[in-house]
Amino acid sequence: MPHLEFAGYTIESKADETVLACFQRSGIEIYFSCKSGVCHRCMLKCISGDIPEQASRRLPITHQGQNYLLACQCIPTTDMKLVAKSDEDSITQCMILASISQADHSLIQAEPYRELTYQTGQHVYVTDISKQHSILAKLVSDPEQETSLSIEIAKKDMEWVQEQGLDQLGNEFYLRGPISAPQSIIENDVAINPALWEALGGDHTVRKILTEFYKKVYADQQLAPFFERVTIDRIIGKQFAFLKQLITGEATFFGEQPRNSHHWMVISDELFEHRMLLMHQTLLEHKLSADLIEQFERYELQFKNDIVKSQAWLKQVGYLLVDTEKYEECQLDEATICDYCEAEIEQGTVVRFHMRLGKLACKACSK
Repeated sequence: MPHLEFAGYTIESKADETVLACFQRSGIEIYFSCKSGVCHRCMLKCISGDIPEQASRRLPITHQGQNYLLACQCIPTTDMKLVAKSDEDSITQCMILASISQADHSLIQAEPYRELTYQTGQHVYVTDISKQHSILAKLVSDPEQETSLSIEIAKKDMEWVQEQGLDQLGNEFYLRGPISAPQSIIENDVAINPALWEALGGDHTVRKILTEFYKKVYADQQLAPFFERVTIDRIIGKQFAFLKQLITGEATFFGEQPRNSHHWMVISDELFEHRMLLMHQTLLEHKLSADLIEQFERYELQFKNDIVKSQAWLKQVGYLLVDTEKYEECQLDEATICDYCEAEIEQGTVVRFHMRLGKLACKACSK
């Protein structure tokens, strides 16, 4: 069977299994929503391998013929090397409806030529029709209330906008984005100390420490439920990158701040201390000195107030607070199966899906 290479993993697909289903079975996370090729959230780029015709049929016209595919529609026929789409991979052609000058910014109102999934406050790149030049702007319209887009542009960029004719009614331009996952800037209250990383044993030893620690976590009845949708290798890699950037200052981590990544987890003081005790035991097993252990633990303890809470917090997306612990409804363009009971769901059925988990629920399971 074809092998899929993605994000450092190589996995074998099964017969008649889509790339998305293969990733889900293997615990590899990618963005997705409808599973029917409509939302385009599961778009990936193919570096090598054959792309089946069905996998690209529902792509937007701006992405057809450029080695993109929809993971939910792609049943591999050959080995494939895949990479996640970047912000620049989401391109939307728009037409200008109005341009309004304000005291400290300007506002462009535009009609997008395809449905754009975004949140108020997210940023986009405004690009001329040649796609050679761009500026950073902010979406200030409400996707729940408006079909057109309101794009806030800084005053300093308006000369470029006028030069490109992007303030003229009826002219066209492109949006790249929205930008949803920029490189993380970790807010570190404890000073960067590259010497500590070397004293801990460097990359090799820190990864061994994290491997032994997460083996304890995944075997722990209190902590394991928080990681049921994440493979141990993935969480080790993410925590390694996070800690390395935290301690050394190197730009190794791409992800969310602890407050956002733990927003849905209800974690008590006692549970947090239990987790810290497992880490302390692991550090002792690697024969680190008391001083090194204390220094290491300071980096983790500084985020306690962003993790411990009595109820889930809303997730921050741009300038918005979003409830991801709710269900939304969508109508299936193609048949699928329920993620809870595995019953078949017919085409055209209105189903519910969990915003954070991305799981589809049939009528029986959504009650």
